[in-house]
Amino acid sequence: MNQHVTNLCKGTQGLLAGALAGIPADKLCDQSKGQRNHPLWVAGHLTIARAGLANELGVPVQVPANWSKLFGRGSTPTSDPKAYPSLAEVMAVYNQACTKIAEALPKTTPDKLAGPHGIDQLRPFFGTLGDLVVGLGVLHDALHIGQITVWRQMMGFSRLMG
Repeated sequence: MNQHVTNLCKGTQGLLAGALAGIPADKLCDQSKGQRNHPLWVAGHLTIARAGLANELGVPVQVPANWSKLFGRGSTPTSDPKAYPSLAEVMAVYNQACTKIAEALPKTTPDKLAGPHGIDQLRPFFGTLGDLVVGLGVLHDALHIGQITVWRQMMGFSRLMG
């Protein structure tokens, strides 16, 4: 089971890379046409979530302290690119978290996955560590990558998939 979830986490990692491909740096924070969650915010938000998941799996990933305010749950995206780190910085941390999660999951016991996790605000949605792995490693990424695909279409970029 862990290998299937690991594969799905890797799959969403590839989807995010594909969704961000070809977007010029000067467009990453574009909120025109009613698009609140721009690609850079989404990438940062997913990075915060993946780092949190890695931490819960016991393979810590450090993110700069101000990233929670910029990208965390409840943050408000802004169209000012100066407010954010570069996409390269964000993706480096995201990919580090993905690598650590992929290494940790096959070693995580079923008992540990059936147990609790330490993110109180997410417990109503994802009751166990295993639920959190699927929720943050797959569902959450897919939801927000979908926002980038809609953003791409609204902004006139090519579709992510056919």
